[in-house]
Amino acid sequence: MAFGSGPNCSQQFIDLGCGTGDFTRQELLPRCQPCGVIVAIDVSPRMVKYAKENFAHPQIAYEVHDIESDVSGLLKKYGKFERVYSFFALNWAEDLGAALRNVAALMTDDGECLLVFPARIAFFVVWRKIVELDRWKPYKGVSTYNEHLVKF
Repeated sequence: MAFGSGPNCSQQFIDLGCGTGDFTRQELLPRCQPCGVIVAIDVSPRMVKYAKENFAHPQIAYEVHDIESDVSGLLKKYGKFERVYSFFALNWAEDLGAALRNVAALMTDDGECLLVFPARIAFFVVWRKIVELDRWKPYKGVSTYNEHLVKF
């Protein structure tokens, strides 16, 4: 990763969609040194609870937050961020436009972001075709991905 400037102790970063916190703690934090704090957010209270219990660190603040919703509370609590990271989380956003507007709102004027998400997943193309088949139409919309997540 190449950013305009290196991190320093006065900067704070945010990780969108931190999940269990393992990547934030084991991969992202070591690569962001020195830094003040990484705020790691996830929409799932269970994921954030797990992250706090298993991947706590003095430089990481785990928070429950949906990046598609109002970010004024985050801004009031933490201010703006010099860097915004998201690794394979934004592909779950139902309203990607709202999520990206919030990313922009969270960044300082000279802030940088690294957003990694698949632009297209072949599996979903196939899945969409399958659910349109007569045999599977009755089940379309029966469940959401949330019902199939591993429970911590």
